[in-house]
Amino acid sequence: KYYPAESDVRIRTKWFWHKKDKVKTANQLADLYFTNVGMNSHFLLNVAPNDKGVIEEKDIKALMGMKEIVDKTIQQQVMPVSVCTSGYNNGSDNYNGYKLPDNGYIMDFFFNVIKSFGRIDIREDLQYSQRVEAFEVWAVVNGKWKLVADNTIIGNRKIFVFKKAIKTNQLRFVFKQSRSNPY
Repeated sequence: KYYPAESDVRIRTKWFWHKKDKVKTANQLADLYFTNVGMNSHFLLNVAPNDKGVIEEKDIKALMGMKEIVDKTIQQQVMPVSVCTSGYNNGSDNYNGYKLPDNGYIMDFFFNVIKSFGRIDIREDLQYSQRVEAFEVWAVVNGKWKLVADNTIIGNRKIFVFKKAIKTNQLRFVFKQSRSNPY
């Protein structure tokens, strides 16, 4: 099953328009986007019209600034040259040093040259339900495996934004716990 969450947020201090209300900055809105959408939640942002029925310019400016920040994190999508997967049915199997429990899986993404990653965006195919319950993301950095992200569920979407880009030619997703095969 998939259990959707919803985050209801307002762009201003109050739910409805008030003349002296303070508008959230583009950076604050982008942070809200990444911590809500990027943590498996639907994001409902209340943008109230003023007393003339119009969205104010400062609200529009903050929204467009948020869009610019989010868009910068996906300026260039990176496609692997190959993908390798391994799945295990019992904890006795070993994959390059990993001992995985029941329903543990690994996906390796290979790139033809070293790529720079500022953001990793993961989604499950929810027509098969929300299955992943624990996972890690590893990258080969300077010739050694390095843990770059980990979390519990993925669901609709999990977004990791890195302050400093990760430079690698191989990413590994270790699904440590999943209700049946992850999709």
